[in-house]
Amino acid sequence: MTTIKERNGRLFITIPELNVSNLPLLPIDSDIYKSFGPLNNFAVFRRICQERLNSNCQEVSKIASHLWKQVPKHVKDTLKEYSSKIAKAKAPKITFKTKSYNKEDYMRTKSTTRRPKKIKDKPIELNSVEAMIPFLIKKPPVDELWFQLEKIAGDIFSQKLNEHQI
Repeated sequence: MTTIKERNGRLFITIPELNVSNLPLLPIDSDIYKSFGPLNNFAVFRRICQERLNSNCQEVSKIASHLWKQVPKHVKDTLKEYSSKIAKAKAPKITFKTKSYNKEDYMRTKSTTRRPKKIKDKPIELNSVEAMIPFLIKKPPVDELWFQLEKIAGDIFSQKLNEHQI
């Protein structure tokens, strides 16, 4: 029958079926556990079986599963506590920087001055001659500009066409 005992703050497990007697479990902060994914109580038990059996993973899993069914509840509970301690030891340490706040920094009055309002430009009087100039300049209609561009493009095209004719 599998047993687990604590001596001097360390756990020792005995599994008679695997010829394991008082095997000390690794410390919870061991580097070996850091490479593993999440561990539960069966995973810890299976790892012990893997060390003792010289077999492939499938065979070890079958044997460990069969032995696990015979393990007493107090051993399972102890391994569960052990695996939760491993998980806590593997968890990243989060530290927060603390900053002291001075109440006076937030209670002080604003020392900024307001910018003067921007003075808008004076409205233009339509009576003045300067204001009338844009309206007096006659712009050619769009159609006239279009025809002028077509004429220029046509002239350039016909000139290039004549240059390349034999």
